[in-house]
Amino acid sequence: MLRDRESVIEYHLGAREMSLIDLPTECSFGGNALRTTEDGGLGLANLVRNRLCLWSWEAGPDRDPGWVRSRAMDLRALLPDEALSTSLHVAGFACDIAAIFVLTHVGIFTVDLKSCRVAKVYEDGGCFDNFPYISFYTPGLRVASTKGPRMGTSNA
Repeated sequence: MLRDRESVIEYHLGAREMSLIDLPTECSFGGNALRTTEDGGLGLANLVRNRLCLWSWEAGPDRDPGWVRSRAMDLRALLPDEALSTSLHVAGFACDIAAIFVLTHVGIFTVDLKSCRVAKVYEDGGCFDNFPYISFYTPGLRVASTKGPRMGTSNA
């Protein structure tokens, strides 16, 4: 997202062209995170008065492309009371686990978009932007896979 305007840069690989996608008018600067929608499209999460709003960028044959609010979650029902005493901030999105990170003055919480469960993942409230990275490395896995057939496989 661009910091000096409320837009996202879109790059078309085939045409090698850039364009700007304006954010919804309801989205204020500083409380937004780009995300991936369930179908792999462009999405956005923002906070408006303790409500986590999820948006999808949609284009159809019958209408111009635009933002559609797909869901709103009331965080007053999910977060502890002490987390709600000051303003909240969307601090990131983890695609692999479909979770939004919400910054509060008492710490950072994840909001699971599938189950609506909330978990406190960081105590200090001083971290504004998160770039979650999930990776696993199992050193013995590659060696085990090159030593012949595994259980349940055949040599044919």
